Amino acid sequence: MPTNTPQTLEAFVDKLIDEKGLSSMADDVLKQMKEDLLSRVEDRVNAEMLETLPADRVESFEALLNEESSSGDDVAAFLKEHVPNFDEVLANALMGFRHTYLNLG
Repeated sequence: MPTNTPQTLEAFVDKLIDEKGLSSMADDVLKQMKEDLLSRVEDRVNAEMLETLPADRVESFEALLNEESSSGDDVAAFLKEHVPNFDEVLANALMGFRHTYLNLG
């Protein structure tokens, strides 16, 4: 998985919208849809990471998520450092989200 996770998630969202056949929508609608979908993907990834994060790091992770100044890069760096199987957890979270979003059952 590329090291630049926030951009990876944006590319993932773009691909989902294409796969769903929604990329021809009006620009303003498409922009809002991408923002909403990206937020949902980030929530899913963070929830999956939280499940595998060592217990002694959970409080620090929650504090980072609640910091207004923290960026997606900050969150990704924290998780890469503290989740031993980060790439696997990320891939599983994204594939699970894709299956749900595209109704692949």
